[in-house]
Amino acid sequence: MRSERECGPGAAWRDFPRPLRRLDGPARERLTLAALLEKCMASHPIEPAYADLRRALAGLRRRALERALSLCALLPVCRPVEEAIRLEQLEADLTAALRAVAGTGPVRPALDFALLEETDQLYRFANLLDAEQELPAERVTGGRAEITPGRPCIAAHRHPYDSAFRPLDFDAAPLAARLTVALLAPLERHMASLYVQRTGEAADREARALFAEMALIEEQHASQYESLWDPRRTALENLPLRAAGLCYAYRSLVAAETNETLRGVWRDNLAAAEADMAALSALAGCAPTADFPPPFLFGDTSALARDLMPRQVTLTMLEDSLVPSDLLPAGCRYFAWQRALNGSGADTPSHCVVRRYAARYGTDYRFERKANPIEALQNRRADNIQLGCEPLAFLRRE
Repeated sequence: MRSERECGPGAAWRDFPRPLRRLDGPARERLTLAALLEKCMASHPIEPAYADLRRALAGLRRRALERALSLCALLPVCRPVEEAIRLEQLEADLTAALRAVAGTGPVRPALDFALLEETDQLYRFANLLDAEQELPAERVTGGRAEITPGRPCIAAHRHPYDSAFRPLDFDAAPLAARLTVALLAPLERHMASLYVQRTGEAADREARALFAEMALIEEQHASQYESLWDPRRTALENLPLRAAGLCYAYRSLVAAETNETLRGVWRDNLAAAEADMAALSALAGCAPTADFPPPFLFGDTSALARDLMPRQVTLTMLEDSLVPSDLLPAGCRYFAWQRALNGSGADTPSHCVVRRYAARYGTDYRFERKANPIEALQNRRADNIQLGCEPLAFLRRE
């Protein structure tokens, strides 16, 4: 999509892109990621403190939105629950890919913690997709990841006070860690907003309730990643880093792309994003990022999730620390929040989706290469709503 400065009257609309055909799963995932990141760049607020820069910042947001619209136009149409499957797979793949980059050590606790919840969200949406559309989710994911329970969604709900990590020191943190925050914090915030929108758009009450629950969990993820920003930096100082994150993403997409049409799009958008990064750096009075980490590469996240499960499946947050929920005292606010929100758990949407699917078909919906590594999650006829939600028995007797 070309703007007025680049073409004659009306040409931008005559050249508006059509959806690409014969996109394989990985190419579609990369296209989805680029569209989401450009939307995030287009939605950053113009802070009142920088009113003298409002026109320059408005121009940068407009260019990002033009790129976002062009990318969205290339995506094939899909229904909301199928879209959610693709987005959850993308979140998990991006989380694992960034985790594998050297220098992301300071943010790996946050990445590992979120990954198991993204794994479980994919599993819940997969049960709804097959029940609603009789569409096996592995056809959507291309069989590139297992679909199996992670940290159960019912256990993912925490008091808002317990959704913030300690902020990073950006002067000491490696660039890869800073870029990870710059990519994931706005992306998770956008996901929360998108699921709020889908709550009002879904035709089925069960789907609406599930989107509502997922919106709450995505909001927690957004808060967790946003808490990692260095509080000493201003919003204007953070914008060049967000632009650098977009450039890093495009560099990674160029390195991985096999579709010639998309490779050309990534190169063009990378050049545009680098120009925007230079402009934002000039506004903020800093040098643009030059030496990027090696590209992140998407792969099968199943082995990583399986490795994390035994150590992390019962973790929750208490203020800014990760702790096993079964070691918390029974009077902890985590359990009080659980009781207030979920009660017995029987009506929690993520549980209802699986329970109703199993009642209809005899077992839940999964796509596993071998049994779930957690014994408590291996029963396919009954969804576990206790794991991570209850203190130890001797504490409950107090």
